Amino acid sequence: MKEVNFSVAAKAARLIGRENIADVDGALVELIKNAYDADATCVLVKLEIPFPDIPNVLDLPLATEVLSKEDLNAVMTFYKEKDDEIIKKVDLTEQQQRELRNILFSYNKIVIADNGYGMTEEVVGTIWMHIGTSDKENNTISPRGRIKTGAKGIGRFALDKLSKHSLMYTKSVKSDSVIKWFMNWEQFARVQLIDEVKAELNKQVELYEDYIRAEFKDYEHVWKEHDWKTGTMIILTPTREPWSKRLFKKVNTNLNSINPIGNVDKFEVIINNHYCNEFNYRTEKVAIDKEDFDYRIRVQYDGKETLSVKLFRNEVDLSRRTITVEKYGHSVTKNIDEFWQIEKLQVKNYTKDDYNKEITKNIKILEALKEDERDRIQSVGPFYAEMFFLRNANSPGYDIMKKVAVRKRKNLLEHFSGIKIYRDNFKVRPYGDEGALFDWLGLGVRAQKSPAAPSHLRGRWRVEPYQMIGWVKIGRETNPELEDMANREGIALTDAYYIFVNMLQEAVNEFEYDRQYIYREYAKWIVTIEKELSDFAERVKDEARKRAQKHQNEKKEDEGSNESQGEKEQFTEDELFGTVQQLVDEAENALQSKQMLQILSSSGIILNTFFMSLMLLTHSSIYRRLR
Repeated sequence: MKEVNFSVAAKAARLIGRENIADVDGALVELIKNAYDADATCVLVKLEIPFPDIPNVLDLPLATEVLSKEDLNAVMTFYKEKDDEIIKKVDLTEQQQRELRNILFSYNKIVIADNGYGMTEEVVGTIWMHIGTSDKENNTISPRGRIKTGAKGIGRFALDKLSKHSLMYTKSVKSDSVIKWFMNWEQFARVQLIDEVKAELNKQVELYEDYIRAEFKDYEHVWKEHDWKTGTMIILTPTREPWSKRLFKKVNTNLNSINPIGNVDKFEVIINNHYCNEFNYRTEKVAIDKEDFDYRIRVQYDGKETLSVKLFRNEVDLSRRTITVEKYGHSVTKNIDEFWQIEKLQVKNYTKDDYNKEITKNIKILEALKEDERDRIQSVGPFYAEMFFLRNANSPGYDIMKKVAVRKRKNLLEHFSGIKIYRDNFKVRPYGDEGALFDWLGLGVRAQKSPAAPSHLRGRWRVEPYQMIGWVKIGRETNPELEDMANREGIALTDAYYIFVNMLQEAVNEFEYDRQYIYREYAKWIVTIEKELSDFAERVKDEARKRAQKHQNEKKEDEGSNESQGEKEQFTEDELFGTVQQLVDEAENALQSKQMLQILSSSGIILNTFFMSLMLLTHSSIYRRLR
């Protein structure tokens, strides 16, 4: 029997790198993730991109400042002057477009530098150059105690997504010198097998900190706050793909939530966007205070049978003493204690005292899941989630709700929106980020199927995805079945993932029921008060009729004497009631007359239509006889 070996084509590197990562912003975040795994406390990013894409209108002052004289002359051959502007020619061939892009993009540069533990020459030559290395699987804990987020051994191929060339300087505490590594990714297009691709590796005499200071000037505060004796810096040029303001913004949005809110492990990211200063960025410490949310939902799955849901209600104003109800032109003020005394608010978890503390509901998750999911539930593993409900401050509410700080909530949502997933305190993209997986829990679909208000007596209220923020924490060791897809664009869609989503939906369902419970009862209570006002109006009308009749009888008996007394200075109470009754009768008669006219008008239209049709038929018959 003859045995044969597999061989790996150089094209494979492009498939797992450049073509496997969806966007350039994702590739950049992947490199920042590597810095986190290397125990960095700070990452510096410089986006020196004067030409994010081929401009239709050339900024001549910028081009003159950035481009060499030779390249400027070459670029100008692809443009023409029109109406005092330098416009790109519309008849450029694909080859000319490619030449223009190559010139402009060669002046773009991205630099990522961290102060992690760096790499030795041996590590760079073996682990770093080994595709699909199992190093992070075998050494899951970093020296600082972080659980490493990477495990596939292909993260360095994000470099190929961002640029054609990569230059790296790295310094480890175990090494006496800085290691310089250079890679030309264009080699993969020129060779057949991957082992024909070579990178350059040598030692440098300068200090690592010297390289950092040369690239990142005017960063004195950073040198004081962080130690830069070790780490890794990567310089990427020329850029391979276009950038845009949308992508710059997307990078910053992703970094806002790269670690969960309240994370105590220091990890700061600073971005200097040289040509788009509006997208400069620095990690901010974001905290959620009590006044920022209406509900807090804490979910703990023990990995076996119990899903614990802890609800902290922060929406109802327990300090309110009275409410005023207006209906039928009348109003009444009620003591709110009457509401808290109704029968449905005397049961466990729903008394007034319960609304001032966190309550716990334990769900036997096997009963909530489908039968075919029960055997696989333990494949999910234990997890913890903390979610917050923030109602829209501009939407109609109820009198017993607290007022909200609109500006602060808006700022919080700008920094942290959607439900994120974190594996060992580092974000798993793109859950909760803008895009297809923003609503990965399917809250929007549930809300569309059941759009009832919280006070609806029969329909189920469902929370909207934009009303929820929070995070779900999983772990590499505790949740091995919830693993990343190879392209780092989400978790593999296994049975464990779908059960995981179902359990979180069950916890959300518990919150929705709990919130609707009190507003249903409040709506019922308000209706009873409005009925009292309705009865009051009827009693006034009845009393007005009685007094009007009495007044008319007395007026007949005493008709002559009133004329001799002269004009009265004021109306009597009976006269006022008589007038009220007269106005009520007139209003009712007017309404009845209007309704009758509407009926007759509709009948007239129907009759006219009938007679017109009859006449047409008659004339048609006569005409046929005459013929």
